[in-house]
Amino acid sequence: MKKILCYPVAALLLVCGACGRPGHSALDTRQGYDTLVIVSTNDVHARIDNMPKLAAYIQGQRDSFPRVLLLSAGDLFSGSPVVDQHAERGFPMIDLMNRMGYVVNTVGNHEFDYGQKALKDRIAQARFPFLCANADFSGTILNGAVQPCIITTVDGLKVAILGLLQLEAHGRPSTLPENVEGVEFSDGLAVAASYAALRDSGHVFVVLSHLGAADDVRLALQFPQADVIVGGHSHTTLPAGIDTNNVLITQTGAYLSHIGKTTLVLHNGKVASKKSVLVPTASLTAVDTAIQSLVETYKNNPDMKRVVGYTADGVTGKNALGNFITDALAAENHWDMAFTNNGGIRVPALPKGNITFEQVYELDPFANQMVAYTLSLDEIKEFLKQAYNREGKAELQIAGARYTVVRNAADTTKAAEVQLTNYAGRTLDARKRYKVGMSSYVALTFMPLITHRDEGVHITTTTAETLIQHLSRRRIKPDTAARVFVK
Repeated sequence: MKKILCYPVAALLLVCGACGRPGHSALDTRQGYDTLVIVSTNDVHARIDNMPKLAAYIQGQRDSFPRVLLLSAGDLFSGSPVVDQHAERGFPMIDLMNRMGYVVNTVGNHEFDYGQKALKDRIAQARFPFLCANADFSGTILNGAVQPCIITTVDGLKVAILGLLQLEAHGRPSTLPENVEGVEFSDGLAVAASYAALRDSGHVFVVLSHLGAADDVRLALQFPQADVIVGGHSHTTLPAGIDTNNVLITQTGAYLSHIGKTTLVLHNGKVASKKSVLVPTASLTAVDTAIQSLVETYKNNPDMKRVVGYTADGVTGKNALGNFITDALAAENHWDMAFTNNGGIRVPALPKGNITFEQVYELDPFANQMVAYTLSLDEIKEFLKQAYNREGKAELQIAGARYTVVRNAADTTKAAEVQLTNYAGRTLDARKRYKVGMSSYVALTFMPLITHRDEGVHITTTTAETLIQHLSRRRIKPDTAARVFVK
């Protein structure tokens, strides 16, 4: 059996220092009963605006209970220029987490978005460990920086915590391949079995998962050793958690819209009951003034407030924003067609009027570069067909044409064919080869699904930089007409 190396760490003194304060739960004073409160966040994606509320909330929990752990289930970065475009990328996020007393973070796929050097710097900055049991970093500069698991003691209770990371079908997490070069990944569900002995290493066993809710359910079914799975990645909101195979699965959605609170009551050192609730941050009024001041300091970046362009109308929804992005990519690169993915569109709307650097980087935070291809009409159709089949839905937005996915009658998550026309609905020339471009993420995710003659040309300019360039040239009147159809 694989030897388990999980390092004990001291729980933060803020937790242990709360022991004996008035106002603690009565369960803590009954003979043989103990209460452990897990406060959790996931997929914050650099959105630090609600951090002052979180700080006040966690302090309130520490004032009320002697044993409190603050955990993060990954994806700290990629979502706000305040964090992502800081001189030390990601620094504000870790600084705030340090000050609030996070105990641990599991590695999410977007932790890799800045590259391994930046991630190593952020891990060194953190006063808490980063976990990932299903990745081998020994061939990289991250060797020794990430642990598979920890065992922490909270006022006499031992808590074992295991970290797991999501992988795509190609065997890597969802980030650019160059960001994880040299890292060897394994399937998280399979790797978990190697850590079953952690059940006997502590009073409570928590899996801190960045697998996504569906895989968390699968994990619970095959891994009853866990008491709780604190989840992330899929941005799923679980108001009361899911009890599967006597394993409580929790997840808070994303962007710090909710705070997770999981309460475990132990009797004579064994978990007797579990309860999970989500607290909407919008419902909270108390803020930590010191954290609020620090957030405002980080947000006060005049470079991000500079106006880069103007839109005559508001742009709302994935389709309209997809048109806006792909039109800009196609125009600036002189492509016949351009594509972007819905998952890369990170705001619901751009308001009418001036558009700032900050708004562009909120819309497109990932620093993806671009790839250009020359493709036949059949290759483009197959590209769109396989993209639909992979996602089970129309995930790609388009400029330069419209497309219709004709679904398979027996399985509507699969495409029978894809029809391509110009904006007027006329059939495109099947003899022509088209100049087609997309973000490097879209290229690396979807182009390997098809056979194509042109291997593509890499363009080092990022999609966000291209949007800024496009906005600076003209006043934009967005095209909101639908270009993607499913029947």
